[in-house]
Amino acid sequence: MAVGFPDWWDASAKQRAKALRIEDVMIARFDGVMSGVECVYWMPTDEETQQVLFEDSEAFLRIYRLDGEIDLENRRIVHRVQFAAIHQDRNVASDILAFVLWVIYAYSDISYVTMPDSSKVAVKFLRETQGPFLDPQQIRDARLVRVTVELETPWPKGMPNPRELMDM
Repeated sequence: MAVGFPDWWDASAKQRAKALRIEDVMIARFDGVMSGVECVYWMPTDEETQQVLFEDSEAFLRIYRLDGEIDLENRRIVHRVQFAAIHQDRNVASDILAFVLWVIYAYSDISYVTMPDSSKVAVKFLRETQGPFLDPQQIRDARLVRVTVELETPWPKGMPNPRELMDM
């Protein structure tokens, strides 16, 4: 059986809810900005990673939401997002993260990310919570440099009210 939603959870609601997926927002921000850097949610297989890093001399920028919280009083969502760069040369991985952070810092005042469908999501940088760092315990990831930041997005406007629609 296929997944089905109530009629009130229509295409418009689904579109507005996309703002809750900060990984999609940040991939839209960085995808295609740096040549030779592929933005990903997860690292691909070891074989593909080896090909990209060592044969193609390219890099990955992994963007992953670790956790976060909802601030209902202020109608905002706080996301803790980890950016991780990997390249065959850890200095290049560090340079990628330095660039990413410099762009992220520019969001200290609310600004917008244009999504692939041309909608815009407001984003605000709150603070860096950890990094950048290399984890010396992980030999395989000796070239993986990570940083974690807090980003804020507003609660999506125009969403259906489940309290009214579901007899709550």
